[in-house]
Amino acid sequence: MTDAAPGPRFTSARVDRQGHSQHRVVLTPEQARAVGRRRSEAEQKLEEHRRQAQQKN
Repeated sequence: MTDAAPGPRFTSARVDRQGHSQHRVVLTPEQARAVGRRRSEAEQKLEEHRRQAQQKN
């Protein structure tokens, strides 16, 4: 048995008129914070790359 956090949970599946599944992922608060942290880091990295590209021109 592992101590890993459980994976995301899904709500009940619904299908729209086009036949697409309407699953929605339900994240734990810890998972949501991790996603937010990664998004912030990615935005900072993108901004840094943008600045570096402007300096080269």
